Amino acid sequence: MEISQKLELQLTQQQLISLQLLQMNTLDLAAYVEEQALSNPVIEPIRENDAAEGAVPSVSVISREDPFDYDVRNRYYTEQPAAASDPMDNISHHGGLEETLSASLCLQIECSRKPEPLRSQMRYLARCLDDDGYLRIGLDELAEENGCGADEMEEALLELQQLASAPGVGARDLGECLALQLRARKADERLVALARDHLDDLAAKRYQKLSKQLGLTQDEIREAKKLLAGLQPRPGAAYAASSKTEYVVPELFVEKDGDDFVLSVRGRERRYFSLDAYYCQLLKTTEDEEVRRYLGEKLQQAELLRWRIDQRMSTLENCTRVILQRQKDFFTKGRKGLKALSLADVADELGLNISTISRAVRGKYLSYPGGVVPLSFFFVHKAGTDSADRSDMGNAAVCEVIREIVADENRKHPLSDQNICSKLAARGIRISRRTVAKYRDKLGLPPASDRREV
Repeated sequence: MEISQKLELQLTQQQLISLQLLQMNTLDLAAYVEEQALSNPVIEPIRENDAAEGAVPSVSVISREDPFDYDVRNRYYTEQPAAASDPMDNISHHGGLEETLSASLCLQIECSRKPEPLRSQMRYLARCLDDDGYLRIGLDELAEENGCGADEMEEALLELQQLASAPGVGARDLGECLALQLRARKADERLVALARDHLDDLAAKRYQKLSKQLGLTQDEIREAKKLLAGLQPRPGAAYAASSKTEYVVPELFVEKDGDDFVLSVRGRERRYFSLDAYYCQLLKTTEDEEVRRYLGEKLQQAELLRWRIDQRMSTLENCTRVILQRQKDFFTKGRKGLKALSLADVADELGLNISTISRAVRGKYLSYPGGVVPLSFFFVHKAGTDSADRSDMGNAAVCEVIREIVADENRKHPLSDQNICSKLAARGIRISRRTVAKYRDKLGLPPASDRREV
């Protein structure tokens, strides 16, 4: 018998509530306050149309289809699970009785009769999936927050992936998503390996290389490519109202003030609720000890909620200031000014956990003179992944420069990828020819031979 010590982080219920508020956008937070008011007479919600000023109309957000708008790995963030697993708990936050992905999964988990704490961990993961059905946060980090081992979280994820009615749900990337769908169809394991590990080679049409590695003929690989094209890259989309026009209420504003840009945060000019004057006065005047005790508890709850909202506002503002400091060139140069930025960069500067930054920026939108963008827009990959890539620019910025270079070229003598690479280097952007080719393809620009005009 072996005795060992194990240190685990257990979040209290109060901490979980604070994290839940942090990830809410302004509309969800207002709905949450309304919900709290149902059980707390001291809380009097201040509705948007009741406020004397500060009301901001909802606006349509930029399209999410541009692959260089923001880092897709940072677009989506985990949802903090509530204490209960009842799918009906969050009706007020998810649009009436519409079925959500997490609610559907939680119902399947309860019907599976799997043992605890496995079911609890599966419910936790189900609530961490994004709208596309992907799990975007590392299992080690989720295990730490949930107070369990990474191996336990891995087992829970495998069970969730097998349980999901939509194959591919619970995947951590596109390759795993497609591989899960192929497994559900009982496809050849070589095809599963193709989807899971070789999508880049498949996209580059390296059929001969794949044939040697997987033992498939080149014709079989071409047929497999057609099969993969027919699979669902967003298995959770059936539960999301993605077909509807998305309207948002910006919570952060950047305005030009001379040569500077000034940040303001919506909500500073008003509170989400006030304290009901009648019950506050009753607390002071009543001689009924039970009434005094009840109202005293409710007043404490209201003050705690106000403190949590202030903390949320402060964390959001601090995160945004760091983001804007790193990406200030965007406001003068446009997308060409975007630099490489990750959640870890902001977390390190503020001394916070990466998951805290994730929750702070999730679903938050910033309005600036050029339009409205999600905060996640400012998180972009460093350009390229090859060893020859030594640029600190973000991939969106590099792509804009490539687009400009190609637009200005002599159409009778179009630039090769190596020529484009040289022109980028002259501007201080040092990336490999292979990376240039990849970005050119994503921009929809054909190779030099196809751009030549006679």
